[in-house]
Amino acid sequence: MGIDGGARRGVRALEEDGLDGERRGRGPTYLIVNGDDFGYSDPINEAVIRCHAEGLLTSATLLVNRPATGAALRLAAAQPALGLGLHLNLTEGAPVSPPADVPSLVGPDGRFRPFPGQLRRIAGGGVRLDELERELRAQFELFIARGRMPTHVDGHLHVHAYPRVLPLALRLMGEYGVRAMRSPILAAWLPARRAQRVARAEARRLSGRPVVVADRLFDCARFLRLADPVAGLAEAVASAEGVVELMAHPAWNRSERRGAAEVALLTDPRLRAVLARRGVRLVHYGELAELP
Repeated sequence: MGIDGGARRGVRALEEDGLDGERRGRGPTYLIVNGDDFGYSDPINEAVIRCHAEGLLTSATLLVNRPATGAALRLAAAQPALGLGLHLNLTEGAPVSPPADVPSLVGPDGRFRPFPGQLRRIAGGGVRLDELERELRAQFELFIARGRMPTHVDGHLHVHAYPRVLPLALRLMGEYGVRAMRSPILAAWLPARRAQRVARAEARRLSGRPVVVADRLFDCARFLRLADPVAGLAEAVASAEGVVELMAHPAWNRSERRGAAEVALLTDPRLRAVLARRGVRLVHYGELAELP
């Protein structure tokens, strides 16, 4: 059943269906709820921690070059169950590298060139590969120098998935011992049946790389448009098999209203109850290696 159909059924119907936990004849569903842009600002930091402490959020990815990065790390240190990954960034703020060392990535002000022009330049070859690697390496090393090892890697505005960035990110993950990445496969966004077919084919193509990715990727904002976001999200996640990542933007930096709506959804006690009844298990990427 599609997401819209699940929303129409409502939470009560989902609870009735899920009283026996996992569906007969299928494996378990593991859910990673990741808050992007951790470290961007104090309001985003606070929203991420609230969604972890009071709701479903299990993971966050850190921007290492923002004024609130240090505060985010201090907050994360007090939340040992929160997985913390690296949010690679090539479009927001200043680079970690000296701007003179990455001139093709920055403008006259020494800051990253902004979206969308920067990503067009990366994809089109306007940014030098050696400078891309230098900046990505600097972000890995700054994260690790703060006393943490990333549970996984993803990218601000999905930069980790860009064709010229992905091979570099994968190589650096291997060097630094990071095993998991948000799916760079566009099929992860497609409707369920089509996604499964395409994702399996793409997974075979990438099978030589020892990288863990989720089987499905959902955007939390997708469910806010539904009449009943709790029911729609619960049905989408519980209908998937394997590992599902839900990408969230609590207190989103581009829309305060959208961010507040995501916080309300992720901290809704009905959602936790429904997912528990459907046998969905909450994890972060760092725990995937321990799964049966």
